Amino acid sequence: MYPILFSIGNITLRTYGLFVAIGVLAGYNYARYQGYHRRNIDPLFLSNILFYTIIIGFIGGRLMYVLLNLNYYKKDVISIFKFWEGGLVFYGGFILGLLFGILYIKLKKRSLLDILDVVTPGLYLGLALGRIGCFCAGCCYGRPTESFLGVIFTHYESLAPTGIKLLPTQLFEFVYSLIIFLITHFLLIKNLLNGQLFFLGGIMYSVFRFINEFYRWDDRGGSIFGLSPSQVISIIIFILFSILFFCIPKWRGKPLR
Repeated sequence: MYPILFSIGNITLRTYGLFVAIGVLAGYNYARYQGYHRRNIDPLFLSNILFYTIIIGFIGGRLMYVLLNLNYYKKDVISIFKFWEGGLVFYGGFILGLLFGILYIKLKKRSLLDILDVVTPGLYLGLALGRIGCFCAGCCYGRPTESFLGVIFTHYESLAPTGIKLLPTQLFEFVYSLIIFLITHFLLIKNLLNGQLFFLGGIMYSVFRFINEFYRWDDRGGSIFGLSPSQVISIIIFILFSILFFCIPKWRGKPLR
């Protein structure tokens, strides 16, 4: 819709970068506040792990996007670093950030499940806000449609094809990410499903993302057995997180609540 908010000389403020930054700050501050007030987690420790994990997550998200679009970036290597123009894959950041976070928490001998609980709602709040930036930039666009849900991108710098009606799959993800945030936030403040919130969020997201991928039309790196790479990852996460969701209470000697 509006990839560029304004330009002054050589300074350009892109909507995508702005909303990603807003999402990061919102998720960061949410997790920091809830971590201290709900689980008594040291704010300084939480600030450090969130800061490092966010950076690693950005690297992972960008790396996966570049790998899925390697032919383009071979011709324009400098564009690899222009992530503010659009081009982050959530699953890339999610996986690399999670692996780093687990390692960091274990090295510092802190409670992994408590920290995963408090960051879960913030993760999906940040993702929801970031998808507004995707919509404005035109990335992650949907298939052509005649439905009343369709939108037409007109800006000359839009990453989506212009002049045709497309499904706003970015806004679909905004909605279901917001739903996941609200559900996990409610469970967190009610002290329910302790140690399981992260896995519940991943289960819900993987289902929504798997479905949403059928309506996308952008290049997502080919297909695997007729499925997009994100759909394959969704299946793996759904299976793995479902097992962990139901096993964790047994491992901790607590009933499901």
